[in-house]
Amino acid sequence: MENTGTSPLEVANPSNKTSLETPDLSLEVLNKTQQLIDLGSPSKSPSPNYVCQISILKKELGLNENLLGMTGLCICDTKISIINYPFKSKEQNSIDIMMPSIIGVGVEGTFFYIFLKDDSPLGYGQLWVETYDTKISVKLFDIIHETLISNNNRVELLKTIESDDDSIQNQRYLVRKYKNHAFKYMKD
Repeated sequence: MENTGTSPLEVANPSNKTSLETPDLSLEVLNKTQQLIDLGSPSKSPSPNYVCQISILKKELGLNENLLGMTGLCICDTKISIINYPFKSKEQNSIDIMMPSIIGVGVEGTFFYIFLKDDSPLGYGQLWVETYDTKISVKLFDIIHETLISNNNRVELLKTIESDDDSIQNQRYLVRKYKNHAFKYMKD
């Protein structure tokens, strides 16, 4: 997947049917994201879908006092939360993505990604998370995958796409819920 731009993410996208309740909060929480073109689309024309990238570093995974000024990811059985740990306030701001708004998950190397429906707070598209190493991204995939299966018995597909190199960093795992439509796989 190639980066087609590095401009800040436009959270209030007029083409999205949904938007965050507080745009200022979304800009604060997603201030390190970038706008990319969704290359999974079969057409060559630019897509209005957004790919959000949030970095999770090893030192960010710890106690709250170590997270000040950073963005964190919290996963539970009903939702995924993107949390901002502010410098000057003890109040944590978050964006909650409910599990029914997730239509698929995957992992590629150190990147973990989530496919989102229109009804998610971020609108339709993908949320990409860069982790410290491959073990963390695979673990995130396993957690979300198991949660999707336990919440919905209609998860139909688990596909591993391997490259010429058999290392785990060059494998892609893809899980999608069955939604009465043809499945399309993203290709490099």
